Amino acid sequence: MNLSILQISVRKRGRYLLSTFESKYYRHVSCIISNGSTKKHLAKLGPGKQIIDCGTWLLSRSKLNKTQSLIRESFAHCGPREFRTFTASNLCYAKEDGSLLKLIDKMSVYQTASFTKKRNKQQQRPKQSIGTFSLQVIGTGSLECPPSILVIANSNRYLFNCGEGVQRLLMENGVKNISRLEHVFLTKMHWENIGGLIGMTITLKNIGLPKVYYHGPPNMQNFVDALQIFAKHETINISLRPYTDGVFETEYMKVTPVAIFENQSEINNSVQKTTKHSEGTSDSIDSSRRTTPSKKTSPDVATTTIERSAEVTTTTERSPDDRTNTLSDVVLNMNVKQSSPGAKKKRSSPNLTVAYICKVPKRTRSVIIEKALALGLPPGPKYTELKNGFTVKTESGQEVNPDDVLGPDIPSHPFIVLQCPSINYLDSLCQNEALQSCQAGDGENSARLIIHITPSEVIQHPRYKDWMKKFHPEAEHLIVNNCQASASHESARGLQAKLNLMHPQIFPLLYEPKRIDLGLDDDSLKVVQAETYMRYHIYPPTGVDRSLVPTLNTEPYIKEAKEMEHFLEDLDTFRASEESGTVQKETVKYPEVVFLGTGSAMPNKERNVTCVMLNLSKDQSMILDAGEGSFAQMFRFYGSDLDDILFNVQCIFISHMHADHHVGLIKILKHWKNVVVSRGAEDKDLLLVGPKRLLIWLNQYNQNCEDFIHKLRFVECGEFTKDQDNIPRHGQALLKKLKLMKFETVPVIHCVHAYGVAITHQDGWKFVYSGDTMPCEALVKAGMNADLLIHEATLEDGMEKDAKIKRHSMTCQAIDIGVQMKAKCIILTHFSQRYSKIPLFSDQFSDKVAVAFDNMKVSLSELQLLPKLVPSMKRLFAEELQELEEIRWKKIEKRSIPPDLIENENVSKKQKAT
Repeated sequence: MNLSILQISVRKRGRYLLSTFESKYYRHVSCIISNGSTKKHLAKLGPGKQIIDCGTWLLSRSKLNKTQSLIRESFAHCGPREFRTFTASNLCYAKEDGSLLKLIDKMSVYQTASFTKKRNKQQQRPKQSIGTFSLQVIGTGSLECPPSILVIANSNRYLFNCGEGVQRLLMENGVKNISRLEHVFLTKMHWENIGGLIGMTITLKNIGLPKVYYHGPPNMQNFVDALQIFAKHETINISLRPYTDGVFETEYMKVTPVAIFENQSEINNSVQKTTKHSEGTSDSIDSSRRTTPSKKTSPDVATTTIERSAEVTTTTERSPDDRTNTLSDVVLNMNVKQSSPGAKKKRSSPNLTVAYICKVPKRTRSVIIEKALALGLPPGPKYTELKNGFTVKTESGQEVNPDDVLGPDIPSHPFIVLQCPSINYLDSLCQNEALQSCQAGDGENSARLIIHITPSEVIQHPRYKDWMKKFHPEAEHLIVNNCQASASHESARGLQAKLNLMHPQIFPLLYEPKRIDLGLDDDSLKVVQAETYMRYHIYPPTGVDRSLVPTLNTEPYIKEAKEMEHFLEDLDTFRASEESGTVQKETVKYPEVVFLGTGSAMPNKERNVTCVMLNLSKDQSMILDAGEGSFAQMFRFYGSDLDDILFNVQCIFISHMHADHHVGLIKILKHWKNVVVSRGAEDKDLLLVGPKRLLIWLNQYNQNCEDFIHKLRFVECGEFTKDQDNIPRHGQALLKKLKLMKFETVPVIHCVHAYGVAITHQDGWKFVYSGDTMPCEALVKAGMNADLLIHEATLEDGMEKDAKIKRHSMTCQAIDIGVQMKAKCIILTHFSQRYSKIPLFSDQFSDKVAVAFDNMKVSLSELQLLPKLVPSMKRLFAEELQELEEIRWKKIEKRSIPPDLIENENVSKKQKAT
């Protein structure tokens, strides 16, 4: 068999692919290329190595002088080349029939299998003593950083609460071993604690983690069931461990869950339920036996996969009519209703929070090297025997007892993570026997660290203060709530400071949060206010560590920008043209567009996922898509004016049901409800335009987890594709209220029920938002002669295959849509996370094309300025653009087939024919 390998690549991260050789595997760390007919013929290619051809032998340059097995096949001659990445898209080969094997669908199966094999091998190792054990504050409990605590035990990770934006904070902090994060402990089923679970689960699935464990209240099951409406975990199991399962223990930590009830009368019921559960059992949820919330299961709902739009887009093979009818049936069977003011929800579980008493195993006493050397005992295996309690002998025969050289015992005290949402929980909290046992005496059960995820009004309550004083006088109380407004997102703030140099109005500086006084003026309590990335070290017992806490100092970023070659000169040229009148000056503020998220799939340090705010006037706004963390982005941008901005929101448009476009919606709706109720505007309503499945998801979460829906009027996206005179009455009211001539949704080419939107105002301006889509003629038609087109440009030019598979647009395609539309200005957004700071500029860039950044604010009269800032942007991000260009050319080189390769292949075919 003649087989030509055109591309071979290796990645430093483990990945398994189905190969062309009789279902064998390509594998890293040593990339194994196996010939199915002869298992012993292997070629091992290290990462970053060069491959050379030696006739019919293929081997790594680094292995030339070593004995190794080789592939006995005929390979075409080609020059030495370097290969760095290992993915299905750049692994090309030709078989006798010329067909290509589809690897992508099966890749995750082998990736998970490899992860499981590696994990099982690690678990079979002897139990190790704890080297380091610390807790790190990820989210301080402020509006932009929901409460979250990361436990670091050697290389293992445990997470307490996972609100929106936690994954981005972990990325910012450079947390390692995220693949060891198998257990997430939830204190309460509120969105502030669970809003980031969806994105985190997707990330863990992509890493290859076979199972994730959620610990917490019983209604976790309702949350997972609600996720079925738009997400289904097919290659990762979610195992639910409610607090009634009892103690959870690993080699690094023993966790005792304790229920704290809002009403004292519910405690007895909980005790009865606890006796019905055996300790250590779990409710494993997998795709083979998970049920949907409704009695009648929708085939479409049951077969959707959890996904981010920039990664993989899959749909079921049904006609559009079938899908629509099925979803309508689901809506009817689930009896979707709006919640009325004051209505009480009948939930299956009592209103409670779960506190966690965590005990770290006692650490092995360490050898004092100086004492051991003085007794004639050098470092070696005998140190381990001493640690294990055995007596050893020196070379001279002198006996050494453990007490002679070992240091003192390090006491192991528990730490507690608890949430007390209101004073209604104080009865249960103060009378809980498990917590009382951690308050008494000096023994090892006496807690030395208590983490309070508790609002200030509860902490300041005299009864809560008295309960805190019952702990040991040396106990430290870490407060995690909305008063702890410490610095965060340093990279995003630094980038904004750089952009601010170009135009302060378009790129305003972000809001700097201010810490609020806790009101705990009591010297008898050791109170520590949480700060982002602050650590508390238990082993070694060094306590609070603030070395990783970020600052709000942006001067280093500004200095770096000013030192960029020719940056200031280009900036002066722009300002001179602006002052000379080359750039027209207008003072029209509205309409105004604020980009709160311009990335795709998942957030990174510089770009959050999609969210755009359209301010039509001083007191009327509209939100277009709301990915995870959108509310936090609003807080960082608007600061103390956030309540006014939320109060002005009249409509929210969700383009489709991918997580990076709607997961942030619930938090926005929660705070919108709080604002309108606090201002006495209970009759104020909000229009939500989105896919039908969105309403089902919101309703299920509202019924089973927490009540957040208030005066929400829902209109399905497809209703606005009709003639504007025939749209529903809520839509008609929106047109009248916002003074719109037209609000037209456009079916686009991405996934099922994906839409763009074209908005025409009575003042004559026209605005078009593409959502996620491939080039779409219907969008061109609806947006003809638009003043502004915001179009996704997920991928760079030359990635046609990826764009087609993922149903996204390349930069040149997005610009071409704007040209066909005759749009006056085109702003590109929704960039792949490979372009964290700046995307590659296309050759088609003109004086009508601009690039969106997070926290960019531009009015219709300022659109003409954006293209003129491109030269300064190229200077500012010169290094990043150069790196992207190098990666681009390497891709082109790998995809190109050398002429001599084609010639040799043709010669080989002729020889075979003869």
